[in-house]
Amino acid sequence: MAKSRGGIATWLIDWRWRGSRKAFAISVAGGLVHSLLYVLAMPLISLWGFALLAMLPIMLASLLASRELRGSHACASERSIRLRWVLLGMLLGCLPRELVQHHWTWPVTALGTVPFILIQALWTGLFAALVAWLLGRAFPHGRAALTIPLIAICWVGVEYFRARVFMGGYAWGFVVHPLIDWPAAASIASIGGVWLVSLLVALANASLAWIATTAIGREPDHKSTLPFALAGLVLPLAVLASGSLLAPAPREGESVPIAIVQTNVPQSNKVMWTVAQEVEDFQRFVQLTLAAAEPRERAFTDQSAASPNPAAASPPAFIVWPETMMPGISIAPQVVAELDAKEITLGSEQDLPGMPGVRRIPASAFADTLLALQTRLAIPLIIGEEARTNFKATVHTDGGVDFSHDQRFNSVFIVDAGKVSPTRYDKIELTPFGESIPFFWRWPAFVQAVTDFAAAGMALDLSRGTDFTTLEVPRAGATPLRIATPICFEVTVPELHRNLAFASRDGTAERRADLFVNLTNDGWFTSNNQTRVQHLQIARWRCAETGTPMVRAANTGISCIIDARGVVTRAGVEPVSPQGQLGPPSAQRWLTDGVIRGTVSLPAPASITPYARVSLLLGDVFGWLPCVLAGLLVVFGLVSSRKHTKPAPTIAAKSAT
Repeated sequence: MAKSRGGIATWLIDWRWRGSRKAFAISVAGGLVHSLLYVLAMPLISLWGFALLAMLPIMLASLLASRELRGSHACASERSIRLRWVLLGMLLGCLPRELVQHHWTWPVTALGTVPFILIQALWTGLFAALVAWLLGRAFPHGRAALTIPLIAICWVGVEYFRARVFMGGYAWGFVVHPLIDWPAAASIASIGGVWLVSLLVALANASLAWIATTAIGREPDHKSTLPFALAGLVLPLAVLASGSLLAPAPREGESVPIAIVQTNVPQSNKVMWTVAQEVEDFQRFVQLTLAAAEPRERAFTDQSAASPNPAAASPPAFIVWPETMMPGISIAPQVVAELDAKEITLGSEQDLPGMPGVRRIPASAFADTLLALQTRLAIPLIIGEEARTNFKATVHTDGGVDFSHDQRFNSVFIVDAGKVSPTRYDKIELTPFGESIPFFWRWPAFVQAVTDFAAAGMALDLSRGTDFTTLEVPRAGATPLRIATPICFEVTVPELHRNLAFASRDGTAERRADLFVNLTNDGWFTSNNQTRVQHLQIARWRCAETGTPMVRAANTGISCIIDARGVVTRAGVEPVSPQGQLGPPSAQRWLTDGVIRGTVSLPAPASITPYARVSLLLGDVFGWLPCVLAGLLVVFGLVSSRKHTKPAPTIAAKSAT
């Protein structure tokens, strides 16, 4: 068969089937078994132990596929075609995993769901093809000492590239995420982050895969390298199991009472929020906030409705609302002042809820009511809302109004003493294709065209925050609380939380935040509660890594309190009746509104995890280093395979005699 020519275009269209059946079948089977194990480990089945084995089918398939390439007598073009079928087979096998994990995207963007799911499944296929190629052609005689680390490095390297490099990064759905329910694994995260946990699990699975394939294939070096492979299996698992002994327990300081308002606004309402709906929802938010602040003679814990909860009888240090649940244009003082100066009003075609005969209200009414509410309660409020810089309102002669601004941010504000604090946090890590389009944000017309085509009603024009701002919550008779406020998708980014919680001064790590307060809108997930639990699992890793507790306020749930070890200590809302009466805590965590009250134990001021100390100097070294090494392996493999590629034989034409 002639060698394929034409570069990338030919590579994409040349899919001849001959000789690829076995490699394709192995890849599909490996992907399907992986999908099954991964789904069993995911919420809501939550058999997290299967996460320890979910990598194994992929690695087995990659090793077997590498044999197909290594033992093939086909020419280079046929081996290349075979590798493509490995990639396609793994992609098809992993599709069930992604359909279970991301089917919630369909109501958000039906046109974007198919390519999004294909891309996410493709990453596993890329890993399988990369390992098959490296071991099949570049390192055909690699023994256990090379093969096992190579496989683990490629797994974490591809995972890091997907999570932090490609198109701004999408760190969702790591195989090891369910292991947050294993306290020992969470303890290891305080040493090296979730990346170290992933690397250890990958090493164990790679060792087991190597043992299985060499034993089945009766490789000549099987017995001589078996001790190394067994060590590669046992040692990582031993380290994981000993996490609680290896990692120091977080040191705790004072306990602080807090309150969370959990809203239940469907995303369809939030995207197309009418003034009437805003008024109705805001009235409910006020009612929930009053219930959260009201002292009670009897309160309850989530374990027993008969057990008193002393914290609930004390006023909370703060009350937090979920992400961007504040109606109106903004509560930023400059925006409110501009709306008042131009006498801007908001109107409805019908009477506003609870306001007979009223169809228009001042555009600043929501902000004014919020300030009045906070003054009445005398409790600081943490509010998620948009911020706009250089905001201008232009009123036309026909009564129309145009709004303009330089930048628009997804922000967190502190409201205290009847005013909005001038210091706010602006979201730094924007959700890719949810709040911005990576790389293309510089061309607003293109972004708007894509949005109108694939996700009408959304606006992907948010600006990225630039400062790791911590906020201070005033407390009477005590030092202010230092809080860091990651927003929604930001909980997927370990380095952001490290930089929010700690700072490096003269090479020494210092704590700069006592508490994470995570505001999120999980209404995007519609009725998919499994994804809500996934989002919570990811947030718990950030607590374990940094030894920092978290208060989480989520629209539609799951709102909760997470301690410094990543353990959920308080969840399940206390329902509030339409009359404002507060009931005992229920087991309902999602798709309902209510309040959560409890205490959060702050870390000791000098409590800094080994992960924080190391990563402040070197970054997420257990993530980026395997990614760099995987890239170097690719470069070496390309050079090596070209060096050993034999030129095609040529036949000289005989001269006529």
